[in-house]
Amino acid sequence: VVADRPRLVPEAKPFVWNAERDVVRVTLSGSAPLPSMKGRLTEAARKEVGGVEVADQMGLARGAPPRFEAAAMLLLDQIGKLKDGKITITDTKVNLSGMARDLGGREAIVAALKNLPEGFSVAANDVKAPPYIFQAYKDPVAVTLTLTGYVPDNNVHAALVAAAGRKFFSEKVVDNLKASLGAPTGFANAVVPALGALSRLSTGTLVVTDREVKLSGDALY
Repeated sequence: VVADRPRLVPEAKPFVWNAERDVVRVTLSGSAPLPSMKGRLTEAARKEVGGVEVADQMGLARGAPPRFEAAAMLLLDQIGKLKDGKITITDTKVNLSGMARDLGGREAIVAALKNLPEGFSVAANDVKAPPYIFQAYKDPVAVTLTLTGYVPDNNVHAALVAAAGRKFFSEKVVDNLKASLGAPTGFANAVVPALGALSRLSTGTLVVTDREVKLSGDALY
């Protein structure tokens, strides 16, 4: 007597797969078509996020679209560019949300999505760029002006350092600025006069966050 009890893995309609990142872990959920593929996806996530915990909550289901694994692998390559967020494949539609880890991260993700396998498309990309921050700190004890944060390009970088040198002629300018995409329009035109305001303080901090300018400290008189 042969007892024939094998059953088909259930079919998922629609076929949904998720990769979600928060501060402490990456969680893979939804459906995968094969146990071996579950293992490969989990291992790929671990390689991408280093020491961050990866939780496998994927189930098995039929109904994966052609080239599903290639699409999921490409999207897992993007999970490391997110500070937090979620990536979802629903059949052949891709949805992304969250916050990029670094300036330029959103642009890098957009570029990578152009290489999705044939048949897959982006339904929504709501990944946001982190704030664009420029900071200047005037320290009367060390007699320094320390510049940190971001500038849009080398020309603006040089112009701001030169402006700081003119306005802070008694202080040594410590330049720790980095070039990055994402600066708001008119960035340099806002920062230069703000540096002039900072120069009239005995000690103080200037912080430009996107289009918001904050100045704090003590006036000379």
